[in-house]
Amino acid sequence: YNKGFRLGQLNRSEEAIAVYDEVVKRYGEASELTLRETVANALYDKGLTLEELNRSEEAIAVYDEVVKRYGESSELSLRETVAGSLGNLGFEMLICAKEAILNNFRDLSIEKLSKAFDMLSKALTILPNDPVILGNYGYVYFLLGNKEKACEYLEKAIRLGGEETRQAELKDADIDSLPVDKEFKELVLSIKV
Repeated sequence: YNKGFRLGQLNRSEEAIAVYDEVVKRYGEASELTLRETVANALYDKGLTLEELNRSEEAIAVYDEVVKRYGESSELSLRETVAGSLGNLGFEMLICAKEAILNNFRDLSIEKLSKAFDMLSKALTILPNDPVILGNYGYVYFLLGNKEKACEYLEKAIRLGGEETRQAELKDADIDSLPVDKEFKELVLSIKV
């Protein structure tokens, strides 16, 4: 796992993915908590690496695997990895929804926003004070037209995560930018820390 992580830091993404796959192959059926944690982390980091390579469909499949394997686990470390995976799935669905809106696929955008909402809601039951998950949850509320709830969650996210979270929200709004994203950015900028 550490080798895969270091390869990722060195921008040797394909090699990192191969190492993460080897971790899962060797230890994916292990029952010891430390090995289960290692497999969960390898899968999670593989998902992040795939996202960086703009291979969203593959990343979604990997995050789904984390949730499938460890979603019912009671151990906090595994629950946190599941929450991170759900959060990333929610964000991927949010971006898919924005793409659908841009392409005038209204039903698909509503479906993707609904999935994003569901996944982020589940992530928040595990990590209720995670600024990234809270911010994305607020963004989904905004895209669904509930600006009051959006503001509530964005305020909490920025209060917890500070200026870094604010900048991340502004950056997210630039992905497949929608006409309403200008108003979203104004809302984000108006929030006092």
